[in-house]
Parts: sequence; C-alpha cells; structure tokens
Amino acid sequence: MIAGVLLTAAGPAQADTVTWKLAPCVTAAQMEPSPSEYSGYVVLEGSATQCGPVIASGGFAIADYAANATTGTVRGHNVRFFRSTVVGEVLPFRVAALPLTPGEYGVCVLAGRNQRVRCSHVVVTTDSGDVTAVVRPLATDAPLVNKEVVKPLYIPGIEDPNPACGTCF
Repeated sequence: MIAGVLLTAAGPAQADTVTWKLAPCVTAAQMEPSPSEYSGYVVLEGSATQCGPVIASGGFAIADYAANATTGTVRGHNVRFFRSTVVGEVLPFRVAALPLTPGEYGVCVLAGRNQRVRCSHVVVTTDSGDVTAVVRPLATDAPLVNKEVVKPLYIPGIEDPNPACGTCF
C-alpha cells in the first residue's frame, strides 16, 4: 500500500475572536504606575475583585480617555477575564494603558454596562527627551471620563495563558 502526504505552507497563526461581557459587579484597587516599561506605553497595575452577581465569561476592561476626545476607548489588549464565577476572585493586572504621548488622560476600570468603578488621572509630560507619567486618583464621574466608551472585539493572543489577557506581563 502506498500512502501519500500532501504538504502545504501554513498560513499565519490567528486566534479566534472571543465573546466577552463586562461582569455586572467588580470592585478595583487604585491603579498605580508600574516599574515595568512596555514599548512606549504607560503601564499601570492594579487588581479587580469579582462581586455578585457573577456571569460566565465575565470580565472587566480598562478604558482610556484623552482630554480632547469625545469618547473613551477600550483597547482589545486591555480586556481581562475572571477565571471562574467565584464571588471574591481577585485578578491582579498590568496594562499597557496609554502611549507615552504628552497629554492629560483618564484611565478607568469598567464593569457592567460601561460602569466606571475606579479611575486614575494620568498626565504625561516630556522634559529634554525624558517622558514622565504622573498618576493620581480620579473621581469616576469627573468630566475627563464621563463619556461614552468604544469597545473593540477582543482577540486573545495565540499563547494566552489563562485566558485572561492579551498583554500579560
């Protein structure tokens, strides 16, 4: 018996789009600047805790709001999923929140129907080529972040470890 094998070139690897929902109840710790650097981005770290009620495939998102923009944006790499439906699950995170572009920004953890549960005020400045980001707490109803949010599809990384994030640090 002779068996034949046909070899073809593989196309680029792609992950499937994942349907996600913002968990109805999330609390979050204040985000702090991370000592990590990531490819020209302001990196923030914090943690979110799932509270009841919970849903399957529930998570939270980090939205950024530029001072001169009319909407906020959730970048696909700033979506995080809780690993279970256990009330009280804590998920630490680090996010590439904003490009290191001078300006004033709001950054918020979102739950439910784009509900802002914790926000930070970020000011990025440059001085003689050095870029600095100053991060302070911000009220969730501050004018800087009191805007609608645009959410893209979330496409996880090929080697997504948990599946809990697109840019895990």
